Amino acid sequence: MNKISAIWKQTVSLCKNIFLPALFFGIAALVFYGNDEFGRNALLFLHIGFYGCSFLSLFILLYFNQSKPAFYLITLLLSYILINSLKIKYGADIESMPHAHNLFVFLPFNLLLFSFLPERRLLSGRNLILFLFLLAEYAIAERILSGISIDYNFETGVSSLPGDMSLLLFLCLLAASCAKAVQSGSILDSALFFSNLNIFAATYYFASPTALALFYAVSGIIMLIAVIYHIYDHTYRDALTGLMSRKAYVIQSANFPLKYSIGIISVDDYDKLAYMFGRRQRNALVKMIAQKLRNAEPDENIYRYSEEEFVIIFKNEIKKGAYQRMENLRRIIASASFCLPGRSKIVKLTVSGSVSEKKRSDANSVEVLVRAHKVLQKALSFSHNITSQA
Repeated sequence: MNKISAIWKQTVSLCKNIFLPALFFGIAALVFYGNDEFGRNALLFLHIGFYGCSFLSLFILLYFNQSKPAFYLITLLLSYILINSLKIKYGADIESMPHAHNLFVFLPFNLLLFSFLPERRLLSGRNLILFLFLLAEYAIAERILSGISIDYNFETGVSSLPGDMSLLLFLCLLAASCAKAVQSGSILDSALFFSNLNIFAATYYFASPTALALFYAVSGIIMLIAVIYHIYDHTYRDALTGLMSRKAYVIQSANFPLKYSIGIISVDDYDKLAYMFGRRQRNALVKMIAQKLRNAEPDENIYRYSEEEFVIIFKNEIKKGAYQRMENLRRIIASASFCLPGRSKIVKLTVSGSVSEKKRSDANSVEVLVRAHKVLQKALSFSHNITSQA
């Protein structure tokens, strides 16, 4: 039953995340198939829209020093600039030019590569090397492959756009990004899949100025929305549990009410859990604990403050009332049976907690939190599965 419930929640979350990107792609497809070629002004508007959304996304990522999906966006920008440059230079003859054939091989290859870059800081030496590699790749390809096409139709040996090799790479890109979106359930991975779908449609109908501008512009819009949501989620949400993060606590602490109490919940013997279980099972336990806390206190702000600690803000609550609610949370966890995938035996664990009330003499929430944390550490040096108060 728990497995069915988890699958259902993951499905609902995935459907919510793919709704907006799928809607934009569907509208773009209907507009393209339902209308004739756009005029000059409409195409100019789409060009500006794509460049504007893409550069704005890159600026946001640069400001927050996030690398994902910066190189993906750079690849889109380079490909769009190169395709339009080739169309201006060669006109209708572009379909027979090896420059264009090779571009449509490099494009899905690079998108596949950069769709799976791990999350890290954008401003780093490693990323600078990666950026230089990307530029060198196109420069070398332009010099060496300017008269040679590496994209062939496997049946006839005649190049086409997209040819069999580029088509195969695009299908691999779509399959891989779809699997990643389903597996992670994040809106960013869902956006990457539909962005890839738009780019595939744009390259498949690249001879049409409308298709190229329209699908690239929609891809830019999708990525801009996803980047904004990703940055917000990265700042305010803990990726594992879905609770608010430590950064969110720091940001929101200035807006706490005049009267409140802070509770800290710490998983007992967390180091032993790390030794007994693998990372995946340990993460599953932390997620289940977080879910029980959220179910028991749905109206309060709960933060995942560290790997093993959660912080709860009891708004307009004195220390005595907060202590009783913390005791209830401790009993809920202690009485629960946790079932982990791949293990036949249930897992039992406990948590310890502490509470501290906001005093008039406290300058900010940090003093309240430090006071609660000191009491918790002192209590844990003697016993576990207890609740203390400062």
